[in-house]
Amino acid sequence: MILLVLSLTSGDKIPDIEFDLFEIDKLVHFLFYCILALLMGLGFYSKKNEPFYKRGVIIIAIGISIGFLVEVTQGTLIPNRHFDYFDILANSLGTMTGFLLFKKFCINKLKTW
Repeated sequence: MILLVLSLTSGDKIPDIEFDLFEIDKLVHFLFYCILALLMGLGFYSKKNEPFYKRGVIIIAIGISIGFLVEVTQGTLIPNRHFDYFDILANSLGTMTGFLLFKKFCINKLKTW
């Protein structure tokens, strides 16, 4: 919910932060979607023996879909916001990274609980 509220806030209410190497905005997109994927991993996790990759495909598809739909909404309905392909890329990479981090670091710990 926080992700959607921040993503759909009017552009004139968001501070403009300058950073020389890259747009800090892309890092924020990456981190938010990484956290989203980690949280979805927890939500979709179960101790059943079914392959986790099936849920991984769902998690990644949901994250990428949300990122795309938010960008389309920003470009069409939100004042002072625009559609950006690089935001979609940052959202998608964040989602995939978050899922991979969940898979690498969280699954074994959850199995022992």
